Amino acid sequence: MFVIGGWAVGAVGPRASGYLLSTGWQPRDNSTQSKLWWAFQKRLAEEAAEYQPRPAGEARGLVLFGDSITERLRCTSLGQPKQEALDDGLLDVVNTTFRTRWPALQLHGVSGDVAEPDLLWRITEGGELSPQMAADPRLLMSLLIGTNDIGRMNKTAADTHKSVVAVARALLAGSRGLLLINAILPRAPSPFDNGFGNGTRIDWAARVHETNALLAQSTRSLGSEFGAGRVAFANCTDLPFRVKNKSHVNLRTMPDRVHPNRRGWRQLYDKCLQHELQHLERRATQGA
Repeated sequence: MFVIGGWAVGAVGPRASGYLLSTGWQPRDNSTQSKLWWAFQKRLAEEAAEYQPRPAGEARGLVLFGDSITERLRCTSLGQPKQEALDDGLLDVVNTTFRTRWPALQLHGVSGDVAEPDLLWRITEGGELSPQMAADPRLLMSLLIGTNDIGRMNKTAADTHKSVVAVARALLAGSRGLLLINAILPRAPSPFDNGFGNGTRIDWAARVHETNALLAQSTRSLGSEFGAGRVAFANCTDLPFRVKNKSHVNLRTMPDRVHPNRRGWRQLYDKCLQHELQHLERRATQGA
């Protein structure tokens, strides 16, 4: 066990007094759906344990942390085959985008997850930020989470922002790596919305815009705290998912109004995400 940024990092990942979850707390119950979640989360922890730092001169290791938007790149949902994603060819998208630049790619997205408590637990207690990852100063991490905090739990923009920042802080304080915080992608009312049992409807455009503005501001604060060369904010929301009416999304790239399809992910990578990740790498190399 060793200490990084005030965190004790051990066999199950980092723990921090500021974000330590209650003793014995668990993110899921024993329902059938939850059993799938637990089995998949265990598999992700095993993959994290297999991570090996890449030597200087080779591409950095890259880990994408998130929810179903990220998990669909595996063509699964809670670890089970997702035929819709398979038919759409998302595996080919991964292999011709991320893996061409970062061959040691890990995808840590879990369908339905919220930033806090789900992903926060997976990182701090569930082993998905393994000791090998934590110790690697060349580790590159991307965080895309928060849409379910709004859609599943009806969190305000302020509370969604707070939850995403808690995860970002856990990743930065619990490792020596670099972190790209992604703006929450555009979304429109869809069957994925909880409904909240009281007829509540979310103004997605307004809440996502407000949350992202807060995240951009907090990224600057995290840079002051952990080093500007270690953290950056990427706002890849306008292309390819926006249309002229900001309350709608582009159904050609996000047909279910929540998840990017093959075209959406391809454009997201080509037009924005790869450049933001590479810019973060360059800043770190140059000492920001």
